[in-house]
Amino acid sequence: TGFTRVLVSASDALDQGIRFLAQTGARRLAYVGGPPDSWSETERQGTVRKLATELHLKVTYFAANKGTYGEGRTVAASIAEARVDAVVAFDDVIAHGVLDGLAILGIRVPQDVRLLGCDDALPIETHPRLSTIRLDIEEAFVMAVSALAEGKGIDQRILLPGVLTLRETT
Repeated sequence: TGFTRVLVSASDALDQGIRFLAQTGARRLAYVGGPPDSWSETERQGTVRKLATELHLKVTYFAANKGTYGEGRTVAASIAEARVDAVVAFDDVIAHGVLDGLAILGIRVPQDVRLLGCDDALPIETHPRLSTIRLDIEEAFVMAVSALAEGKGIDQRILLPGVLTLRETT
């Protein structure tokens, strides 16, 4: 007897987002990671590392271990010191903190640095509107409940891909 696992994957859309940033001139990126023990952090950081090597990008890594807005806002000063072209944040909460922290420092998004979040949790809450990876949590929930209701005990892993959603911060 096995378990069906439904995972929402940002990897393919994040790959597209980083390639977009590189194609539009970004060579130096910052990645602001989230909770280190999460499956999502492992996947997202792995995607960033893979593309950094493949596309010859310089990436500076920062941590927001609790995944809070405040951590994102605080790390903005270190991001400014790193003089990056673009920032990829673990999620939109961290990205929003980074956006506000950069604004306080007089750094304009997207004119001075571009910003990509993940989850599509706060895009209309930010100004400028946040580019992000849209993850369909509701669809994942429906799939998980359906698999549970079927009760077949199949050992399977279902990945639901995210969608790159470019808005005003890139």
